[in-house]
Amino acid sequence: LRRGHTFEPYALFEHDKSSTDRLRRLTVGLWAAGEFASATDQIFGYEVEGAFQGGDRGTDDIVAWMAAGRLIYKGTGWTKPRVEVGLDWLSGDDDPGDSDDQVFDTLFATNHRYYGLMDLFTDIPRDTDRRGLVDVMLKGELWASENVRVGLQVHQFSLASGGGGGKNLGQEADAVATFRFNDAFAVDWGGLIFVPGSAMKDRRNGEDPAFKTYFQSSVNF
Repeated sequence: LRRGHTFEPYALFEHDKSSTDRLRRLTVGLWAAGEFASATDQIFGYEVEGAFQGGDRGTDDIVAWMAAGRLIYKGTGWTKPRVEVGLDWLSGDDDPGDSDDQVFDTLFATNHRYYGLMDLFTDIPRDTDRRGLVDVMLKGELWASENVRVGLQVHQFSLASGGGGGKNLGQEADAVATFRFNDAFAVDWGGLIFVPGSAMKDRRNGEDPAFKTYFQSSVNF
């Protein structure tokens, strides 16, 4: 493979006989990432992934898929800016009453890292009522000073398969500031907001935005 580019195929088979709906599911996929450096040392990168799930759960046939892509820019200078634009698409079940299970299951994923810091979509497919998920995102961060790095990420969440309340789940914006006191100790502050769309209002029976803030310290040994 070309230097600076990585390709990782994977396969995982699950066989769960602990419930009345016996699960046999195979997940196969490919993850790839790479970077290109310009003459001025600016970095342009990419990250793509695709996966397919097949098998059966009880009497239902599993046929599901996911696709994800990122374009990444890393700048130069003391601020070292980083900008990322991406799309995640997880298939959903448009007819839960038929014999086809079309919702993609993220299995054992760390979804906090991908689908917003408010953790509204950490258990897919449960958190979207088996309708899948589409996440269009924009992320950016840079050093504001020698010891402070700030970042902002914005997400547009939608259902992959529509329900009674439409597909728009809402928008989330997460602002995070990291204060590095030294190489071993840092403190993070985050301010988060989620504005529900029509689909979320229908699922949660509420129209008010949600707010969250947090402080977190980390120690490196």
